[in-house]
Amino acid sequence: MNTLFTHSKKLAMLCLSAGLLFPITTQAESELTLGNGRNSITQLQQISKNTDKAGSALYYPADFMTAYKGCTISAIKVGLNTASVDDKDTLRVFITNDLNGKPLYEQEQTSWTRSWNTITLNTPFVIDGQALYIGYEVSGQKFLAYTNMLVENEEWVKCDKAFGWEKYEGEPTLRAALQAVVTGDNLPQHNVQILNTKMPNYTLPGKNIIYSGTFNNLGATTVNSLKFTYLVNGKEFTTHTVSGLNVRPRTTGAFMMQNLILDQTGIYDVQLQISQINGEADAYEKDNATPVKQTMVCDSIVKRRALLEVFSTEKCTGCPSAHKEISKILDGNKEVVELSHHAGFYTDDFTVDESVAYEWFYTPTHGTYAPAMMFDRKEFASRFPDIYKDHVPMIDANGQNVQKVLPEALDMPAFTSVNITAEGEANSREVRIHVEGKELLPTDFLKNPVLNVWLSEDHIFTETQAGATGNFTQRHVARRCLTPTWGMPVDLSKGYAADFKVEIPATWNMDNMKIVAFVSNYNADDRNDCQVLNTNELLIKHVISGIDTVTKPGKADSFDVYTPSGICVLQKASANDLQQLPQGIYIVNGKKWLK
Repeated sequence: MNTLFTHSKKLAMLCLSAGLLFPITTQAESELTLGNGRNSITQLQQISKNTDKAGSALYYPADFMTAYKGCTISAIKVGLNTASVDDKDTLRVFITNDLNGKPLYEQEQTSWTRSWNTITLNTPFVIDGQALYIGYEVSGQKFLAYTNMLVENEEWVKCDKAFGWEKYEGEPTLRAALQAVVTGDNLPQHNVQILNTKMPNYTLPGKNIIYSGTFNNLGATTVNSLKFTYLVNGKEFTTHTVSGLNVRPRTTGAFMMQNLILDQTGIYDVQLQISQINGEADAYEKDNATPVKQTMVCDSIVKRRALLEVFSTEKCTGCPSAHKEISKILDGNKEVVELSHHAGFYTDDFTVDESVAYEWFYTPTHGTYAPAMMFDRKEFASRFPDIYKDHVPMIDANGQNVQKVLPEALDMPAFTSVNITAEGEANSREVRIHVEGKELLPTDFLKNPVLNVWLSEDHIFTETQAGATGNFTQRHVARRCLTPTWGMPVDLSKGYAADFKVEIPATWNMDNMKIVAFVSNYNADDRNDCQVLNTNELLIKHVISGIDTVTKPGKADSFDVYTPSGICVLQKASANDLQQLPQGIYIVNGKKWLK
């Protein structure tokens, strides 16, 4: 089945309809619109060449249509990308309870525009409460039109003759440019659908819990107030009414409450329901409740540091601007630990095998790309469906996504501590590292906790970065993985400790190097089950007794000379060659030399 993608760098099947924005006038309260999309056509779904007639269909189950019983469907609106040329092509709208059977109603025409087309039914269709498909088929088109999603209901698509009608499983944030106009004296006046909600996973006893979210108004009347009922462990706990909303039909509203208080420590199942709209019952209540969410009430909560892993290479022209955006946002932020893997878009001189292995976190269907990033190796699609369209931890790396996702990542407390110490001596590039920690909150949900330890280097000067204007400085480069690729198993309940000894290569600048350690889960069968629990980092120069700064190089037959950023200046040079260098700081045979 053809599917619709939003990132052209991943797959060339995307066709954007630039400038194709067709407004529909706001419906009066004397009629209702059934449809899953908003009012502007934004993207297109390619139709297979072997398909003479393609189309889309909305599906509504019987329990939903019962709320509209006695009302009539008076028109069907279809958004199309290409206007009709002659009467050889046809547009057929239909209402049926079987996509492959005889329709309950159908109507055909041979003329339409490149826009939204309103087909007024010759005989208005009376809704009797049975399940319905409302759809269209059209010929002479190369693409089907789609809009941004308003309602997440079932849809069907026909764009390949070999498959016929199929349930739409394409881009999750898009829906067909298809709507039905419903009229009547008994329209459902009050009908809302609860959407994304947010509440803390962990809280303290006696503290007000902030619960926020969004909802759709699918009824005929403006929503001014909503009454919410909190269910705790399956029982009604308290209610709260939010007023002053003023949310018009077929628009999205928002709410925030902070009147839920849990006094005792423990784990609670919390659910939120909309029980009244403007003081009245909802005509269709099945979409009024949130999923049950667990909240742990703890005596104490320790804040954690988030891990941001960025994927970029020197061959990626878009990576410098992404790094600049991210650096500007995170400058001075001690709550985030960055690690940059040179993978995702070919490789370069900074690429290590482990970074390439982490390309597993990309979606397997679209391939890899850069710049990309992941926060805590976690997928946040339930909170940000527009960002996590692939339903994997990897997303586009840019400043806007960092600003949106970072607060959500930091909202999780620390399940375990991660403490790093290190030591070394002057005149030596050997570093001895110790990492330890213990469980801070229950981690029974983890099947395979592992410790990951890396060395990273910052401020690496390069002249070969694609997309950079002149020279470029690489940030937080993942230099070496000290643990196995996917981490070393640890027992958090008993506490963990690990020791490492590493010799820092002479070409790496120890002044700019960090030890990065984090504890995560690892599930080889599920890329979405590898969440990082906590992270820490340690700047090596803060704990090492120092690299000597000398005014004269030591006695040697030859000298290898590098800049502090790791650029080779001379190899097997003589003492005479050293004197020809301009004044500055160099690394000579592994030692810092001030000339």
